[in-house]
Amino acid sequence: MTLRTSHVSGTVLDIGLTVGMMIRNRNLEGLWKIQVHAPTLCSYWIGAVVGCFVYTVWGVAALYVNATAGLLLGVITFIIMYTPACSFVDAQLQEDKNIMMEERKKEHDANQIAQKLHHESTYGSTSNAYTHHTEPNSQQNAFQPSYNPLLQKL
Repeated sequence: MTLRTSHVSGTVLDIGLTVGMMIRNRNLEGLWKIQVHAPTLCSYWIGAVVGCFVYTVWGVAALYVNATAGLLLGVITFIIMYTPACSFVDAQLQEDKNIMMEERKKEHDANQIAQKLHHESTYGSTSNAYTHHTEPNSQQNAFQPSYNPLLQKL
């Protein structure tokens, strides 16, 4: 899922690719990309027309309009992201982080189970990768790992 919106050619390219794939595959799966790119492309064109008009009226001073708009957007973004009054943003980010960590833990647990099942099917259910079971009369301490040639490569 790549969206190239930093310049007009990337936007037009994405619209063309999406329309081509929709026609080729005969489905509307990429319609959301067009719904994102069409307003972006219109914004570029409106900005170009308005910029030309404002420049003919105000000259170089028209850049103050852009500078003021950029400054206002920056201040608004700062207020939304970094003030305690907007802590709902932090709460949502923390909730998303917790959900992601929980999913990673589930995936890790599933991988551990799969490895254990693979190991049991390969070496039998009574052994593990670090020790092999010895006879009860052996001199070896049951709590110390014994020599295992498989671990020599680690």
